[in-house]
Amino acid sequence: MRCYYCKEEIADDALRCPHCGKPPTEETKKAAKAEAEQEEREAAAAKEREERELTAAKKREEREAAAALEKRKKERRINKHVFIWVGTFLFGWLGVDRFMRGQVFLGILKMITFGCLGIWALIDWIIALTKLGKYGSDFVFFNKKWSVEERK
Repeated sequence: MRCYYCKEEIADDALRCPHCGKPPTEETKKAAKAEAEQEEREAAAAKEREERELTAAKKREEREAAAALEKRKKERRINKHVFIWVGTFLFGWLGVDRFMRGQVFLGILKMITFGCLGIWALIDWIIALTKLGKYGSDFVFFNKKWSVEERK
């Protein structure tokens, strides 16, 4: 506690202040008690403030982690036409382009004849090049799955 008169720190059980020599009064004891209570309230408030800051930091980290996850989950889009064009160019002689378009019978026929020895494959590749903007959908890769999405 502090001496009421000289404001110096003294022991709680002191009979007199070692600095000024005056005895502690009831007011000194009350003031010391009030000061101790005030320090306890300040310490509790500081602890509560730290907990709030820690909670806010955790929430901020969670938001940042969620944003990073969203960024990683971004979808990859491939224009369906470009996908078919590449398939026609690389595997047209096997009829893969026809299978990708959903023309199973023509795909099997093209596969058996090896694209009519490349002539049919060349014609299909030229057709794919001329229809560059006519496909209205994209292949979308999202969450490890491919799907077809119509363009708007």
